[in-house]
Amino acid sequence: MQGTILGYVISILIAAAVGYLFGSFNGAIVSVRLLKHEDVRKFGSGNAGLTNVLRCFGKTCGICTLIIDLGKGAAAMALAQMICEKLAWAPLPEGNGAMHDYRWLCYVAAIFVVLGHVFPLWHGFRGGKGVLVGVSVFLVINPLTFVILMSVFGIILWRSKYVSLASCTATLCVIPVTLLLERFQRGTDWGTAVLYMVLIAVPAVLVVYSHRENIQRLKNGTERKIGEKKQAPQEPEAENVQIIAMRSNFQNHPMPEEHTELDLEIRLTAEELEKLKCGKLPMTMEDRWFLFYEDDKFYCVRSWTGACIYIADVTDGGEILHAVVNRNPKQYTCTDDEEDRWMLKYLVLWYAGRTEEAAKALDEAVRLSTKGEDEDYGGEA
Repeated sequence: MQGTILGYVISILIAAAVGYLFGSFNGAIVSVRLLKHEDVRKFGSGNAGLTNVLRCFGKTCGICTLIIDLGKGAAAMALAQMICEKLAWAPLPEGNGAMHDYRWLCYVAAIFVVLGHVFPLWHGFRGGKGVLVGVSVFLVINPLTFVILMSVFGIILWRSKYVSLASCTATLCVIPVTLLLERFQRGTDWGTAVLYMVLIAVPAVLVVYSHRENIQRLKNGTERKIGEKKQAPQEPEAENVQIIAMRSNFQNHPMPEEHTELDLEIRLTAEELEKLKCGKLPMTMEDRWFLFYEDDKFYCVRSWTGACIYIADVTDGGEILHAVVNRNPKQYTCTDDEEDRWMLKYLVLWYAGRTEEAAKALDEAVRLSTKGEDEDYGGEA
């Protein structure tokens, strides 16, 4: 089967499967779940990556994350190449023209390692941004590539103080660096060198794509520099309020294990987004809900029980496309996904000041309710 189309296709599938399965084993999620019995995606920035683990759970979890995410990239690529070399079905010509080069399958595995890390099979397709596993990929492919990229990263970080900008710039630099090193360091022919460049461009672009929210913040001038503390939102003028609502203002339960995820399509203007960020805590405890914004997430909490019912992800552009819903029957009356979509839309729009649309959303939520009683939803916000 050596040199046949079928041989090349099967080899690609093997490399892809090994890479994706290894990549889906997310170090941040696994470490925090095993050591702290928590889901790292519910804390801090919500990202399943090393920085968020260190910030929220400390060095022990951080070291475990580092070892797993660096190791899985190297292991996947080595295993994929070893299997395919044993099969010997899909060689490419080396610099001397002999058909013994199987390194191109490392590049195929690299694509799927990063893909698996960003969209992990084992963790609901919500993973990290791929920087750490990308580092392991570049180190295995060519240590000199790694040295060059780390130099670029260090210079950009030193000059700009933006980690995201340094990460994306260094990652994109791997594309021309790979072409040049393959051609002039390894002596690979131009055709194969271009193939390697195209293959490595895929995980590089994927890593940059996973930083799209950071890129948007860079454009808006709201991305935090390294060492810069996050500023608290300014208080807007309002009546019958006490202070800006934050998690620390009252005790609430974390989102339980019994939860589900919703896809949403809620878009806010810049002014409405500011209202969301500068929300106020009601002065009395008679209100049904505490609604507040913190760390790019909008929380909806029962005021009398402290049960967290909804956590919605909010982008810097004012989009709410994803939320987590409490499904613990002891904390929240059983509803279905469609009811909760309308209920969450009602809460967000009411909080953002679009009262007419909010009222229509509440009416739709009540209409869909199996019981049809307002109290299933806690009444007016």
